[in-house]
Amino acid sequence: MDIDITNNTLDTERKIIHLMLSYLDIVNEMYDSGFAIDYFSQEHQHLVRAIYKEYLDSNHKRLLTRPSYRDHLIGTGMNKNNAYIFVQVHDKCYHGTDADFNDFGVLKKNLIESFVATQSQMCLSEYSKDCKSAGFVSATKNLVNKMQSVVSLTETRKSFYASGADLKEEYLQNLDMFRKNPELAIRCGIEEIDSSITVGFRPQHLTLFVADVGNYKTSIMINVALNLADNGHGVLFIPLEMNRFDLMHRIVANRVGIDVSLLSNPDQLSDEQIELIKQSEMWVKSQKYFHILDADERTSVLTLKNEIEAKARSFKPKVVIIDYVDNLQSDSKYGQRYIEIGEILKSLRFLGKQYGFHIISAAQMNRSAIKAWKSGNEDAMDSTSIYGSHQYSADSDTIFAITKVKEENKIKLYTIKARHGPSGQTRELRVDPARCQITSISEIDSMSSLPEFDADDILNTSSDDIGKGSDVNVVNFAGADDLII
Repeated sequence: MDIDITNNTLDTERKIIHLMLSYLDIVNEMYDSGFAIDYFSQEHQHLVRAIYKEYLDSNHKRLLTRPSYRDHLIGTGMNKNNAYIFVQVHDKCYHGTDADFNDFGVLKKNLIESFVATQSQMCLSEYSKDCKSAGFVSATKNLVNKMQSVVSLTETRKSFYASGADLKEEYLQNLDMFRKNPELAIRCGIEEIDSSITVGFRPQHLTLFVADVGNYKTSIMINVALNLADNGHGVLFIPLEMNRFDLMHRIVANRVGIDVSLLSNPDQLSDEQIELIKQSEMWVKSQKYFHILDADERTSVLTLKNEIEAKARSFKPKVVIIDYVDNLQSDSKYGQRYIEIGEILKSLRFLGKQYGFHIISAAQMNRSAIKAWKSGNEDAMDSTSIYGSHQYSADSDTIFAITKVKEENKIKLYTIKARHGPSGQTRELRVDPARCQITSISEIDSMSSLPEFDADDILNTSSDDIGKGSDVNVVNFAGADDLII
């Protein structure tokens, strides 16, 4: 059913334009909040564009006047007769309409409502055509995506604009705050990783782990996530290659110390082990801040955005971990996956800026890089080592490459890129595959040097048992990209 909104829409637009022609603060609010000319009907778009241009050209100091609007129109090549018609629109808004400054908030809301109503009518009109050509299921999915896109367009933003000199005091205050409170930087507690991400896991930044299949991509992201959660930082983990119970097996193995192969075959668990799981401090420590988004279908950036918004009031993640990006669906179809990857990564970064979270994900290492590394040529590892898209290297702030150390429970961590720290470094980490644990070697070695500790005691297993656990894991989890590791 069509909704007749023309008269109300035009009246709302004229009142807002009246205020934009009268108050610089109103123009500033409209511009900074992201009210583009598309919010207005074609009758008023020329005028709104001119208001914004005058505002920007004057360094935010001048309102559009009738003479300046006339000069603007003629300057675009319009003849005087046509320009006079557009100037009449200005007069109707400025002289023929009255609006109260105090009503601006309500008028903005009405403008958004009118915009959504108009766009929704267009979507519904297209839906009727799609039902006949593509069928109801496909047409309905398209309608939902289009409607969600319309709503997302109404999420007005706040921009920052100032000279460097104007920013000086705020910058110095921010610098002093972090200087006196270094703990504000979000760190995962694995020194080999934190030393490359010197600024911590900042919002809008992207950290990427690159490895061959079965080389601990998932496991290292789980360890980072749990360490962050232990420190009270909210983490949203999105396991796109396993369900929530498989992920919990790995978490329990990591924090309780029970072999993951037993957790995947619970009939082999003893009553004591079940009680150990029930009484573990992880349920009131890390798991309070560790949230899981287990999608029923292939998750899109838009779905992720909607999920975060739905939980924004009660849970605001500091880090969002996606296992992994190539399984995330783009909201746009470009026909070429590498372009879609770029669109996904950029969308995630801006989503991170909007909601204040850091993104961690993983990607596959390409064949030439795998071959080079196995031959001992670590210098060959660079931004081209990632399978599928050069966009990964362009959009990532930090990229780590991972490979196993033969016949040892260790991995090598090579820093391909570090926007805010040293790159080109190779470090080693200790691995307990049976318990999905990855630990800083420097931490383990310093603890094992004490007489009352032994490295194997800390890992709760002998090196022989670790090897056996690793073999069991491969059998039980064959088919998963990262197995347990």
